[in-house]
Amino acid sequence: MSRVACLASVALLAGCAQSDAIFGPLPGEGAATGSGLSGDAGGDGRGGDSSGNGGDDDDSSGGGDDAPAAGSGGAGSAGDGGSTSQGGAGGAGNAGSGGAGGGAGAGGPSVCGDGVVGGVEECDDDNGLPDDGCSECVIDCEPQGAKSPLTGNCFRVFEDATTWPFAEANCAAWGGSPGLGHLASIASAAEQDLVFALISQRAWIGVQDPITEGVYQWSDGTVWNYEHWAPGEPDNTYEEDCAFMRTTDDGGWNDHACGDSEIPSYACERRGAGTF
Repeated sequence: MSRVACLASVALLAGCAQSDAIFGPLPGEGAATGSGLSGDAGGDGRGGDSSGNGGDDDDSSGGGDDAPAAGSGGAGSAGDGGSTSQGGAGGAGNAGSGGAGGGAGAGGPSVCGDGVVGGVEECDDDNGLPDDGCSECVIDCEPQGAKSPLTGNCFRVFEDATTWPFAEANCAAWGGSPGLGHLASIASAAEQDLVFALISQRAWIGVQDPITEGVYQWSDGTVWNYEHWAPGEPDNTYEEDCAFMRTTDDGGWNDHACGDSEIPSYACERRGAGTF
């Protein structure tokens, strides 16, 4: 190639680069990445010529241009905040040598106060009211109580002699928002040990069989899949449709008449809003 022709080619390439900067890439030139709620698709990779550029009189054989890598699709944008938000989907790549579509964006973080329990939240009652059983998305638990390491629920024993129905009503009032507080339901050996460590005298728990004798249930609706009866119990000696926890026999349960007002204490459990 002559020196004049070479200088002309250099000037032409420089002019193309400048026009790209001003007007954007040509239709065949895909942006490497894109963004957006749907993830913009990358454009086609810039292809080389199908045949070698022709040489001048001094070089009769031309060399083929190597094609640059195909453009990649844009990544999907992150989802809006909120425990139920979902990231945007990536865009589809063009056919042929086009870039692949971007991946879906990541969901937003859990937000305390949206009424949905997510992430590290123990509860979420969709309000900022204090002392209603759920404060700053943590189940309220006084120093006198104990929190279950499995559920985050709070257990507390109150030393006040009363009947089983009154004890259940008192636990409901202590629970704060409706449905959060009940007499304690014990669904595992770990919870049995936790409640047993809190009592110092007999204490009502949430056991009852009000419909069919011997078919027990928990007052808060917890599935009956664990029991810890004391030896010889339940015996239903005097129409005993409720139960208390003993201070002996590792806190063994004793069925008992629901109307006995001499049981000296009762064990309550507070669940978290939004967890049921």
